[in-house]
Amino acid sequence: MRKLIFGGIGALALVSTAACSSGDPVADASASVSDAASSYCSQLSATAAATGELATLATNPNTTVDELKAQRAEVNSDLQDLKSEATNLKETQKAAVGTLTTAYEQAIQSIPADSTVSQAGQQITAATTALSAALTAVKAAGNC
Repeated sequence: MRKLIFGGIGALALVSTAACSSGDPVADASASVSDAASSYCSQLSATAAATGELATLATNPNTTVDELKAQRAEVNSDLQDLKSEATNLKETQKAAVGTLTTAYEQAIQSIPADSTVSQAGQQITAATTALSAALTAVKAAGNC
């Protein structure tokens, strides 16, 4: 649902930008950079929210494995969307997103399949805490 909403907003912004082109290439390029930064910041916020949700689920003793897997899939999807949004930004921002995504994926993949929900929850909490800190740093660096 979030992807559909963000996709619709992005499409609307693209149509609005195209419809309101000033004819001045410098102004249009500046507006395009501003739009890219805005999309990037919105996706950073969505990713941070999904990560926080995963951390909350991981600490709830009533959470099921299926709920953890579903929320993990949401975080992974948001991270992929964040990578896509970062392609229009500076190399340092793209590299930062790539690094935080890789670190998170490695931490999650290192959880043994035979872990209890409690054990997995502890490891997920550690991974999401690190990811949240990294997202906050990337957000600050991107002036979001």
